[in-house]
Amino acid sequence: MNILVTGGSSGLGKAITQKLAEEKDNRIYFTYNQSEKRAKEISAQYTNITEIKCDFCNQGDVKLLIDTIKQ
Repeated sequence: MNILVTGGSSGLGKAITQKLAEEKDNRIYFTYNQSEKRAKEISAQYTNITEIKCDFCNQGDVKLLIDTIKQ
């Protein structure tokens, strides 16, 4: 299953991302805005996670998010 978690690098979003990633059949995409270091640390723990920098106020970032998920 493909799953998108917004704000997945800290707090509740991080917990949800990590819990979902425990199921190896899940493909997890999660967004972050300013927490690149934390996002990279989470991605390094799981092979089925992709972190995506996305400021939802920026059209370019949103387009990149959509393009990444489509792959």
